[in-house]
Amino acid sequence: MKIVRNQLTMLLNKQPKETWVGASVVSALTGWKGSSKLRWARENGLVRFDSEKKQYLLESIPEVFITKAVRND
Repeated sequence: MKIVRNQLTMLLNKQPKETWVGASVVSALTGWKGSSKLRWARENGLVRFDSEKKQYLLESIPEVFITKAVRND
């Protein structure tokens, strides 16, 4: 029982993956070109933006907007 409890605790405490990327990556994946389209996406809650880092959270982009495949090499 102690092992199961420890494993459950580890799973519950596991932080979700966060990949912060620049505007060029978001534009390449979604086809959103220009600062006005990216601003529109931020203002409408489509993406999460960190103003201090000047980066977007990749995992926050809804899959419906991703038009290009991503390669993990």
